[in-house]
Amino acid sequence: MESASEAFVLWDSKGRLVMANSRYRDFFALEPRVLKPGASHGSVERIARLSVVREETPPDSGRGVREVELADGRWLHLTQRRTADRGLVVVGADITSVKREGEVRRRNEEALQALVVKLEAREAELAEVARKYQQEKAKAELASKAKTDFLANMSHELRTPLNAINGFSEIMVGELFGSLGDRRYKEYAGDILQSGQHLLALINDILDMSKIEAGKLSLRLEPVHVEDAVEDAVRLIRGRVEAAQLTLTVELQPDMPEIEADYRALKQVLLNLLSNAVKFTPAGGRVTLGGAFDHGAVRLTVRDTGVGIAPHDLDRIARPFEQVESEQAKTHQGTGLGLSLSKSLVKLHGGDLQIASEPGAGTTVTVTLPLGGAASAAGEAAAA
Repeated sequence: MESASEAFVLWDSKGRLVMANSRYRDFFALEPRVLKPGASHGSVERIARLSVVREETPPDSGRGVREVELADGRWLHLTQRRTADRGLVVVGADITSVKREGEVRRRNEEALQALVVKLEAREAELAEVARKYQQEKAKAELASKAKTDFLANMSHELRTPLNAINGFSEIMVGELFGSLGDRRYKEYAGDILQSGQHLLALINDILDMSKIEAGKLSLRLEPVHVEDAVEDAVRLIRGRVEAAQLTLTVELQPDMPEIEADYRALKQVLLNLLSNAVKFTPAGGRVTLGGAFDHGAVRLTVRDTGVGIAPHDLDRIARPFEQVESEQAKTHQGTGLGLSLSKSLVKLHGGDLQIASEPGAGTTVTVTLPLGGAASAAGEAAAA
């Protein structure tokens, strides 16, 4: 018994100590005089309990089994049983490591449970945020659709008074019904006409963009000679090119094929790209409009030697109403729809618009259009 790792103590049938090993004495911090043979069970038990901090009965344990925590932090698993002659034997095993592992496991389980509760609360919170986001998104989409529909349907109401202003001011500038008298009247009428035409151009851009967003802009496809659209666009922009003291060059490949396109939309794309090139190219610079037939598509390019666009601005420059802030850009007003509208019109044709630029070295915008227009692009998509 002395060599055993467990505590051991034996009492006879009358409750007198028969023997106890040193492990029992050490566990309960008992003096040797207390454990003299013949000592009563009650007296030894009272002294031993002074070293017990806590006592537990393990779940699903048999009779006479208990676990005690000692003052020094150790845990003992005590088992007491009657002997054949009605004596009592008590065996105590050190289960400190097991209890500590169990405590760590219990704490981990509690921490895990707390984390689960926290995650469930977070999940509920995220679900609520997602629900509110969907509600706000639906409201925003309805508001955007209402705005787009409103603008798309405002064509007549906005353009009619402007046409009257522009028409009458043009009559006054031309003095069709006689002299206005003071020359300043003619200058003022010219200012009215110029402002009205500028405002009408802005309104047209906004309305066209709104119609595209609302899906109400339909193309009138017909066979188009690219040279004709280029010639019309260059003729309309020529005055602004000369006023800006720039050189405009047209480089078209001979015998360009016809394409299926909306003539007005194609001319508007070319005008928008040429206007941007003229607007952001300093005096003495060059603007080049090129055209070529390559790999079954027509490729039109507008190159300038202007201020250029920074790399971080290239992604957003073709978004609706986006304008790159620069000293050059601040001197020109507009809706910021030119490139966005052009890109949308090109996409409606089944084509593509790409922008390449470098600050201080100019910008190149490339428009690629299939020969068959939007119908050809739709057929290719269906075949794919």
